[in-house]
Amino acid sequence: MDKQLQSLIDEIESASGKIDADMHMTNVRILDVYTETFYPGALVIRNGKIVALNPSWTVQAQQVFDGRGMCAVPGFMDAHVHIETTLLTPEALASVIVPWGTTTMFVDAMEIANVLGIKGLKALLSNTANLPFRTFMQVPSRVPTAPGLETTGGVLGVEEVGELLDDATAVSLGELDPSKILEIKEEYLKKILSAKRRNKICNGHAIGLDWDQLNVYATAGLSDDHESVEYQELFERLRLGLRALIREGSTERNLDKLIAGVIKNHLPTEDLLFCTDDKHVNDIAGEGHISYNIQRAIDLGMEPVKAIKIATINAARHFRIDHLLGALSPGRFADIVLLKDLNRIRPEYVFKAGAPVATGGKLNREISGEYPDFLKSTVTLSPGFRPSDFTVPAEGDKAKVRVINLYPDQIISLSFVSLPTVPELGLTDQGLISVKAHRKIPVVVG
Repeated sequence: MDKQLQSLIDEIESASGKIDADMHMTNVRILDVYTETFYPGALVIRNGKIVALNPSWTVQAQQVFDGRGMCAVPGFMDAHVHIETTLLTPEALASVIVPWGTTTMFVDAMEIANVLGIKGLKALLSNTANLPFRTFMQVPSRVPTAPGLETTGGVLGVEEVGELLDDATAVSLGELDPSKILEIKEEYLKKILSAKRRNKICNGHAIGLDWDQLNVYATAGLSDDHESVEYQELFERLRLGLRALIREGSTERNLDKLIAGVIKNHLPTEDLLFCTDDKHVNDIAGEGHISYNIQRAIDLGMEPVKAIKIATINAARHFRIDHLLGALSPGRFADIVLLKDLNRIRPEYVFKAGAPVATGGKLNREISGEYPDFLKSTVTLSPGFRPSDFTVPAEGDKAKVRVINLYPDQIISLSFVSLPTVPELGLTDQGLISVKAHRKIPVVVG
């Protein structure tokens, strides 16, 4: 008999009490994300899936887990992340995100793809089946990111993108910046159509767009955006049918302002998601992962159930996998987080597919992975590279210098043109420049 068919038969028979379950999780308060209520009960698990809630028949199971009255909520989801910016491999990353309750990552691995193309991308994600969290692929849409300006090596054309979209783990076309749409670059429009033909969504990257530009962007078929910094930006995206990802990374601290606006304006939360985008391992270890987003939303005044929904069922629905994940209901995978206190997002236990993967803030087992040598020798420098290469050449007693000024906790930057005299440039023996006078020219860049 077909293996999938046999598994389904086993799950149905286990749901009706005809055969033993794998696990009976008892004495928990179950979060129902559909009615936004909690109720006391138990979950019956078979083949890694929830097959029954509070059955009337006596459950026979190979393992009984006493939840000791804790709150059982779905595993948390990061709706958009670049794994490479954590500075860890997926295996190492597990040790810091899973104990915080993250059981699903939607990964746009565009950095490694820009260097090594489809070969590098597949190598990075080759061990996902053995990880204690799930990985879904957002197929990188812009490799190289800036054609003609970069020599990073990787290329994902329309054909390669189509091949990756056919992968079982692919749920979307990865973030596409506005220039590719507003300037009508056909290659990228073909990638959008490729995703649409496969009934998969297209992720946005709509930084700095005004209302008219957002209209064009939405018309092209982009489904979401994670670049809102001000509440008005988030509101406009929602009004045009773009789901809004509320980002809280290491250099992109957007959550407080956006959630405060959502709460103040009584905005519905069904079309909001949480993501980290770029979060350094030290920040994850110290403050949390998606758990931090949930906790900050609660601290700012959001009801815990709504904050948890943003991190669970909302993401699952957006990526069209809510038949698999996002809720503690029959037929879904038993990815479960147990919390002692709903107002303090500190997971006591984390389960993936009904198996405990983290306990008391620690991963239950070490995860290792092997990577091919071609991933480890990708950085090359010119033999003649030296600090003086950074020197800005100038003649006379004045020089025009372009510099970038950064906002704290944001990736928005300002372009400045400085007109200092040469002594004011402050050339150091490393060839670096310290500018003391400038004239502001605001430019939003992503």
